[in-house]
Amino acid sequence: MHSAKTKVSHLRLSITRSGIAKWCMVVFVKKDTGVETALNACVRLEMTHSQGLLQILCLGFRRTRSRRCFALLRYVKQIIVCLFDFSDVLVYSLQSGTLTLSYRGQTTARIDVLDNADTVYKKLNALHTLQTVNVLFGGTTTTMCTADGNMVTVEFTQNFGPLPLLVGDPSRLVHAGIGMTPKLAISKAEIGSKENEACSNRGRCDLTSGVCTCYVGYTTSNGAGSPGDRGDCGATDSTVVAIIACPGETACSGHGYCSGAPQFRCYCVAGFTSGDCSVRTCPEGIAWFDTPTADNRAHSMAVCSSIGVCDESIGACTCPSPFEGAACERLSCPLGLEPVCTGHGRCLTMAELALEARNSLGDPLSITYGSTPNEPQTWDFNKIQGCICDKGFEGHDCARRSCPRGDDPRTTGQTREVQIIRCVYTALATFTLSFRGKVSPVLSSSMVAADMQASLASVSTIGDVQVSYSAGPNSGACMLSTQPANIISITFVSALGDLPPLQVNADRNTVLLPVFTINSDGISGSVRGTNENAECSNNGLCDYNTGTCQCFDGMASSNGLGGLGLHADCGYLLPETIRLADVAEI
Repeated sequence: MHSAKTKVSHLRLSITRSGIAKWCMVVFVKKDTGVETALNACVRLEMTHSQGLLQILCLGFRRTRSRRCFALLRYVKQIIVCLFDFSDVLVYSLQSGTLTLSYRGQTTARIDVLDNADTVYKKLNALHTLQTVNVLFGGTTTTMCTADGNMVTVEFTQNFGPLPLLVGDPSRLVHAGIGMTPKLAISKAEIGSKENEACSNRGRCDLTSGVCTCYVGYTTSNGAGSPGDRGDCGATDSTVVAIIACPGETACSGHGYCSGAPQFRCYCVAGFTSGDCSVRTCPEGIAWFDTPTADNRAHSMAVCSSIGVCDESIGACTCPSPFEGAACERLSCPLGLEPVCTGHGRCLTMAELALEARNSLGDPLSITYGSTPNEPQTWDFNKIQGCICDKGFEGHDCARRSCPRGDDPRTTGQTREVQIIRCVYTALATFTLSFRGKVSPVLSSSMVAADMQASLASVSTIGDVQVSYSAGPNSGACMLSTQPANIISITFVSALGDLPPLQVNADRNTVLLPVFTINSDGISGSVRGTNENAECSNNGLCDYNTGTCQCFDGMASSNGLGGLGLHADCGYLLPETIRLADVAEI
């Protein structure tokens, strides 16, 4: 594959007898082999008065020493070029086979190497994603592909704005030469520069019907500035002598700047849009649904977040349930039977919910969601919301009242959680203990067992505990390194089942810092909790309207320790004599 450089000289203007203006030039092509080729080319000049833009159309070339064709561009046309040995154009070197071309997800029927321009034209225009394209073969070539290369120009005449490339599939092309592979490459000669605006920015679009109502002086066009059937307001009305002002009862409806002749285009102030600046804009948000533009690139900004309806008369979004916000940018929390989260919880975003997340043992997970800016996987970090329920309530909308939980008295051989703490210090110091995200009052290394027990019991996630010291109840929690170690045993009474270990938050003074060791799950004398933490102790049914347990026969409220009490948890197994008496009464 060779590269080439081009230069243009001998530029001259000529006028034909019919009055057509032409630029004629000599194009020199120099390959990296040092060989220079001269090509003569002429182009016709056209002036599109409706847009005031110069358009250039390639008429043809006269071949000199070798077969090399260059397509000059017609303005606002995307041209695809076929060439033999240039790496930046579409190349064919083959003798048989077929290829296909795809555009915006649709693929043509197979294009044979011997197909003529008319056949290729029909196969391309059969795609629904293409409105109309013209197909031009280079020089005198009559087949899609030739052994020495063919230039194929595809001219988009009805698709406007920046356009994606056609995608070629050369897998069925066959080269006659041994060890040689046919080449197919597609490049963009020029990015489309015609506007791709609703109603050509010269009319009002009805979003429910998709029909344009053109402003005074404009009518539907053919896509090239003349009247036609596109329905796009892209042509001047034949009944109007001339356009002398911008659209609107007053220029730009008083909400914009008029560019004046020759375009008479409105430039609207913030908060207004449309060709005459009469339409109010609605707030934008990250789109809930849209088409990806690249790998991991989607959810662009969109009016009403692409889920609501914009009321253009007032510039406000009407959001469908369950979306909310000025731009319908958030998914609402459940309302329940009352206000948000039934009035018994907090409505939080995904990012906030992540900070509240707990593992199966109830410890904070210390995770984040959406904290990294522009992370594609967490695009909804502040859009989706959920409820965190207050204590005593549960459910996705916090509408259900929680029932008491307790140990199932019908199961035996179970144990309560016991955790062991060893503390050695060089001088008196303070510390705190954390459990399931809650922190104890400040504890002292000289604190006696009863005081530590009372302090831990005040932590809502801990509840009742029993604290004992191996060195005696009044010895102090921590011991000097020169003294026998004190083992602090903490037996959990209220908190049931397998529990997470306590966490120490020690004094920040490193000189006085006590050294702590915490053991749980059966290590060094600790005991893993194996009793249940079950709703209604697995021996009743919960009435979520009232948060009370309806106990099964033979069960009653316990004291949390297996005896009769006021926990209302169905955790007490009635003695046989009481149950037999109840049966006798029946």
